[in-house]
Amino acid sequence: MMSVGNSRGPVSRIVPRSLRAYFGRTFCQISESKPGTKVSFCVQDSDASSLSAVEFDTFKKDRYASMWQKCGHLPCSVDALYFPKGKNQIFAVEFKTGDANGTNLVRKIYDTIMCLSEYGGIRFSYERARKELCYVVVAPERDIKAEEKSRQKRQSANLACALSRAMVYQDNPEFGEGARAFFGLNKLEGVIVSRVFTLSPGKFAAFARDQSWV
Repeated sequence: MMSVGNSRGPVSRIVPRSLRAYFGRTFCQISESKPGTKVSFCVQDSDASSLSAVEFDTFKKDRYASMWQKCGHLPCSVDALYFPKGKNQIFAVEFKTGDANGTNLVRKIYDTIMCLSEYGGIRFSYERARKELCYVVVAPERDIKAEEKSRQKRQSANLACALSRAMVYQDNPEFGEGARAFFGLNKLEGVIVSRVFTLSPGKFAAFARDQSWV
């Protein structure tokens, strides 16, 4: 079994019991690139990247091991779950070191909610997900910029002008008031999750500070 790190610390008491054995690795460790690729980390060298979370992908593999043996397939899942202290929120975090694909990202959050419902050890439903679950996708800077450029091309000149002016007054328009997620994930808000945030690795620390994680 994986090392639980500081899972007996104050943060672990808000993590559901069934997930505690998978709590303790940092966001940096969880964001390591997948086996078979050159080792890299999606987020590192910040206060946010040193925060401990639940390594949900490993939890999923353990819980659905019999399914893998039977049919050779597994559900998808996000990389990590973060339970902020003092808030009735759960943050499902997906780290991408390779290309971000909207269809795959949608399946990951749907399957994650299925896993929580079946094995999370908490009374979880789509209704609760709509109120409490936030989806955070940390994608390569190039993908974020490409999505931003594509969105700007689709917008009317008047709308683009209004939005650019509004963003001037926000320190972090990527997750500030009125922010819209990229990769088409904004369509999930209110349908399966409360909010979706799509961030570059460089903005992850700022987001964590904004959420009072650090």
